[in-house]
Amino acid sequence: MAESYPVSGAPHLSYLIEAFSKDHRPSFPEGPKIKVSEAVSTLAFLYEKVRQAMEYQESHLLRRAAVERILMRRLRPESNASSVAEALVKELIRGRYLENNTYPESLIAVVGKTLEKYVYLLQKIEGRKEGMELSEWLMRLASSEIEEIFTPPNRDDALAAFMYTNISKAAILKDDTLNENEKRLQLYLAIYKTLLKLDQAMLEFNLFELFYPNWKQADYPLLEEVGANLIRIKERSVAILGYPLGGALAAQVKRYVPPFFVLRDALEKEGAKILGSQMDLVRAVRTAYQRRYERERARLATAATRALIYIFLTKILLSLAFELPAERFIYGEVRRIPFMINFFFPPLLIFLLTLSLTPPGRENEERVVKAVEGAVFGGGDGIFSEQYRVEVKKRSRTLSLVLFLLYLATFAVIFGAVSYLLRLVDFTLFGILLFFFYTSVVMYFGVRVRDSSRELVMVGGKETIASVLLSFISLPFLKVGSYVSIGLSRFNFLVLFATLLIEAPFQKLIEILEEWVSFMREKKEEVY
Repeated sequence: MAESYPVSGAPHLSYLIEAFSKDHRPSFPEGPKIKVSEAVSTLAFLYEKVRQAMEYQESHLLRRAAVERILMRRLRPESNASSVAEALVKELIRGRYLENNTYPESLIAVVGKTLEKYVYLLQKIEGRKEGMELSEWLMRLASSEIEEIFTPPNRDDALAAFMYTNISKAAILKDDTLNENEKRLQLYLAIYKTLLKLDQAMLEFNLFELFYPNWKQADYPLLEEVGANLIRIKERSVAILGYPLGGALAAQVKRYVPPFFVLRDALEKEGAKILGSQMDLVRAVRTAYQRRYERERARLATAATRALIYIFLTKILLSLAFELPAERFIYGEVRRIPFMINFFFPPLLIFLLTLSLTPPGRENEERVVKAVEGAVFGGGDGIFSEQYRVEVKKRSRTLSLVLFLLYLATFAVIFGAVSYLLRLVDFTLFGILLFFFYTSVVMYFGVRVRDSSRELVMVGGKETIASVLLSFISLPFLKVGSYVSIGLSRFNFLVLFATLLIEAPFQKLIEILEEWVSFMREKKEEVY
């Protein structure tokens, strides 16, 4: 498997100017437009809205997630790629991920050609013991590649390269086990996670393209090579994305993200011409900052609402399907006060977490503007010279053991104290475990929502005794919540229920309804 890495000193400002000087929207050969019934698509759109609430994805990832879900249902080793492509595109239009009566029928051929590669790879792994795991990975790659058909990544890649150029000497990764190429790769991945907010599937596809730059135009020899090395490719991808210091590096990179968010908004609105004049750049950036400020306030409200709906729906399902029957089976009754606390506390907690959010002030806007000026014209008020080191800590075994025991003691103290308080209001052991489960998940979701509300914040806050104490209390819940959330994303009760019992028959019903509408239209036309 050939590997290559982003090269130090890659095109930055000129690359950015070129990317934002051209229209990179996809173009397809002209022809008849793909059209679906508006009446029928309304039903599909409403269903997709419910699914989105269940899955809690970032808004710019919803279409990719929908493509993956459709492919998981339709794409098989024996599939006809063209037929799957047609069904996929029409489902996306019905779900309003794509505009109706806009895309030519040639789009189906483009998507079909992409899917042919994955049908071939599915055939290569058919019958192998790793087949299921590899199949799911291939679906993620396919959905990401198809997403890039609709939204080419030229501008995102240019912006990421420009950010890398500015922060490569500020966000420092110190790890003697990595060579310089591998360190650059980890910094790029941190930028893609924080600036572009790519999910696991998109990161996997970007790595895959790094290994095989010509994949989108793959010929038969390349398909053969990839098919013969699928397990090694996936293992290498998992190792890179699972780098132990990846999270810490992303946290440091996040400090520098706000100016590049705003710069992208300004470039999208006014084009690359603003990069030629400092006065025009500052004016455009201030305007873009205010637009994003207002947009982020609205997006935060949406994110908080979706998180609240997700928690509430999951809580109802778990209560009816698991909690109530388990309580009756184990204890012979349902204790009302503990049940009511477990039922209402999670939604209340996430409501309080989001209610306490405050927007950034005037000082933050000035620093963001200065940072953009510095990134484009140099200087930056010292912002990109503020170095943050991420490194492998070298500690003695004794000190490492002591620190780990203290870390475990933190969990024991916090969970022990909360358990004692819950016992005072007649909680059973089962009820206490459920309380920790619900609270951990909700607190983790709340932190994600809070983080999304601070996308424009560059001014670092000072540590106070209250903030340190809050971190001490919340850490055990956040740690448990992160593990639980990863598990839930893999085995989401609501999503599993919808996929197995609703989605497949629903989509078949939608197709039948659309055919019926088309048939009735034909009969009506016969009258004239």
